[in-house]
Amino acid sequence: MDNRIIKVSRNTEKAPVSLISTQSVAFSHYNNISAQLPIDPATKTLVAGGIEQQAKQCLNNIKMIVNSTEQTMSDVIRINIYLKKPLTLIK
Repeated sequence: MDNRIIKVSRNTEKAPVSLISTQSVAFSHYNNISAQLPIDPATKTLVAGGIEQQAKQCLNNIKMIVNSTEQTMSDVIRINIYLKKPLTLIK
């Protein structure tokens, strides 16, 4: 067995690209995906609407990054979500 750690940094144009970090960094078989905002990669603008539309865009961005690493969303084991205004979830 080879004990070397393989590090690969990746970006896909199907999700917003950051000027200061890569979207995904893989260490051997583990991928860490950086923060995703509700930005439409085609228009490079914040998605209009409420929390539902913005959450959907964030998850779609994550899905595009995961797919670009030749994985699927079934391979995802954890997603952290940070809300600026958590009280917006109360209806």
